[in-house]
Amino acid sequence: MAQLLLTRPQEGADRFAALLRRSGFDAPIVTSPLLRIVPLAAPDLPDLTEDQAVIFTSRNGVAAAPAGQGRLAYVVGAATGRAAKAAGYRVVQADGDAEALFRRILADHQAGNLTGDLVHLHGRHTRGDLAQRLTAAGLPTKGAVIYEQIAMPLSETAKSLLSGAEPVILPIFSPRTAALLLAECQQMEGTAPLFVAAISPAADVELGMLQAVQRQILPNPTADAMAAAVQRLMAAAQRLEGEIRQR
Repeated sequence: MAQLLLTRPQEGADRFAALLRRSGFDAPIVTSPLLRIVPLAAPDLPDLTEDQAVIFTSRNGVAAAPAGQGRLAYVVGAATGRAAKAAGYRVVQADGDAEALFRRILADHQAGNLTGDLVHLHGRHTRGDLAQRLTAAGLPTKGAVIYEQIAMPLSETAKSLLSGAEPVILPIFSPRTAALLLAECQQMEGTAPLFVAAISPAADVELGMLQAVQRQILPNPTADAMAAAVQRLMAAAQRLEGEIRQR
């Protein structure tokens, strides 16, 4: 029987599993986080002036940051925006990826709607050089590490799943998770037919030569789009199982 393997951090995996269950997904779900999010006890935050806005590129950044108290926050997408609003920030939301966020911030700056410096609050491992790109474009932006993303090994249950004969659905939510998964798979004899959905082209690139029956890249990097992709891949996996039984 086809199963779903979730490798994102535990809190995010729980949220996504709940979303799937609400949509009627009834296949087994195995959770084996490849990253553990740990907020820094004493992050090296710059002194924020009243007119400085902050940037969040994940919900993890919001969770590890100080309370908003009405401060302006540029956020990468809807889920991060909801978290930032709940934490007391005034939110300007982009369309789901770092490139869209960069364009939105720059457009507001050029239109005179954004004054003062910016601070990007992020994890130890980040991509895209957002602060450097904004600074180079004329909008001084600092970066501040406020949480760690600690790598974790696959659980024995997850390894058994990947070494088995039944199809495995693999939604991949970040480039770093993709790279960690590839490293894990290269150290074991993975025999399960894989059906993979990558949240972005960057995540797909980090999967390297990982072999899969189907490997998709989401058109929109959202939880709803990933849930729809998982449903499609599960249907494809179940068709494969039916074909195997008929042979």
